Amino acid sequence: MSLIRGVLLAGNFRTQQELNGMSNEDQRNTLIVELSGHTNQPVPHFQAMDDAALAGTGAVFVFLRRAKIRTEQELKTISDDDQRNILIVEIGSQTNLGRELQALSNLDLVLVGLGSDLAAKGAIPGKVSSFIRGVLLAGQFRTQHELNTISDDDRRNTLIVELSGRTNQPGSHFQAMNDHDLEGTGAVLVFLREAGIRTDEQLNTISDDDQRNLLIVEIDAQTKLGLRLQSLTNMELVLGALGVPLNPFNELHGTSKGGDGVFGESKVGVGIHGKGGRLAGFFEGDVEVTGDIRLTNADFAEDFEIADSAGPGTVMVLNQLGALRESHQAYDRRVAGVVSGAGHFKPGIILDRHESQSKRLPIALLGKVYCKVDAESAPIEVGDLLTTSATPGHAMKAADPGKAFGAVIGKALQPWPSGQGLIPILIALQ
Repeated sequence: MSLIRGVLLAGNFRTQQELNGMSNEDQRNTLIVELSGHTNQPVPHFQAMDDAALAGTGAVFVFLRRAKIRTEQELKTISDDDQRNILIVEIGSQTNLGRELQALSNLDLVLVGLGSDLAAKGAIPGKVSSFIRGVLLAGQFRTQHELNTISDDDRRNTLIVELSGRTNQPGSHFQAMNDHDLEGTGAVLVFLREAGIRTDEQLNTISDDDQRNLLIVEIDAQTKLGLRLQSLTNMELVLGALGVPLNPFNELHGTSKGGDGVFGESKVGVGIHGKGGRLAGFFEGDVEVTGDIRLTNADFAEDFEIADSAGPGTVMVLNQLGALRESHQAYDRRVAGVVSGAGHFKPGIILDRHESQSKRLPIALLGKVYCKVDAESAPIEVGDLLTTSATPGHAMKAADPGKAFGAVIGKALQPWPSGQGLIPILIALQ
């Protein structure tokens, strides 16, 4: 199974049932014929690609067409390389990212277009994936350019309206869902419709729970995984139907009514190792640890609402509404911390992280963090107490102990003799 299947489905080249009756080689050859007929490149050009490259090339074409970035006729005159470049320009407009996008594979570019935070990690602090955008695109409820002009909250409300109008459930049912559940529910509906499993009229009489059950039956016919499918989320089910291998999702499953559901032990290595695309681990309930918890990153941070733009290393203070803004006053007792993520120090723990329509950033409250400093008033030595300065977002040496009380950010871990710079400090608000 490969993502070639997903491209054939998303492009409406074949239905779910048609693909179930085709071998992987037939699916590959079908996509080659479709791409050669929808671009200006010949069949041998696509035959030379491996499955991953072929799926990525097909995904770019399908995205440009379904998101209404280019028409069918326009795409026929464009090579696959030029289609990739068009998509990079579009994703740049969507994310405000530049050269970083060049390093992404075709498939990763499409994922970013659908809402993944893949390109924004490290570049846009606090950015998280939301595939509500992708569901609206895949369902052709909105175009790429329309989605670029509306807020995350408007996208969510748009999907709620679409779902309430395309199932037998009211809007309040979908409003009660978090974004992750909402996007999964939408993905199921869009898949059932676009894969030719149910018509719009049929789906309009079915609840979202029954739509999920329909999809499980379809994927069981495709994968023969049976009851194991029940434990998957809606989004995981759709990904499996598109060709993402489902076995790793449920390779290890443990249930116990009186003991350990899953037990892992190693005499010399790691007892249990988790690695995931969204999360490496998820726990419902309390967690008890009898040994040390080792965090390889540096500081203890908490997400705060930000009143204006601020980059990593910026000293932040409270405003009158309880949000944070860049500091600009010396010895300011409203100092709250430093924006985490500068240099090679990243947050080890982030409190209060959740999806929000407001801009939120992790603020280092304890531990080591890189901080912007200004040594114009006095050179900074290792161990010096630091406070806010008149230079926006920068700390300085707290040379006046009386003024420093209540306005100390932390201690310098590196000297800075003059001018402005970025140094590691030990956060210790006091």
